[in-house]
Amino acid sequence: MRTASKGRLMRPPPDVPKGYLAVYVGEELRRFVILTYLSHLLFKVLLEKAEEEFGFDHTGGLTIPCEIETFKYLLKCMENHTRADDACALED
Repeated sequence: MRTASKGRLMRPPPDVPKGYLAVYVGEELRRFVILTYLSHLLFKVLLEKAEEEFGFDHTGGLTIPCEIETFKYLLKCMENHTRADDACALED
């Protein structure tokens, strides 16, 4: 369970299985249900970009500020590599 900003406990949406995470990507806010890659370097970079863009008080779901196609590419990299390497490097 996660904690809302007002101290309430929130349950994940029922369609998100254990070990997965719902995120919203791009200006279109397209929803993805992904495996949790919280310890992966690429995902950490995406989280840092989200924090820079929205801060910690962002309401709603976790929003990733990148193009949908870029996010899909990074997901493939995370699925195929246990850690970031030259083939999946993020550029500023």
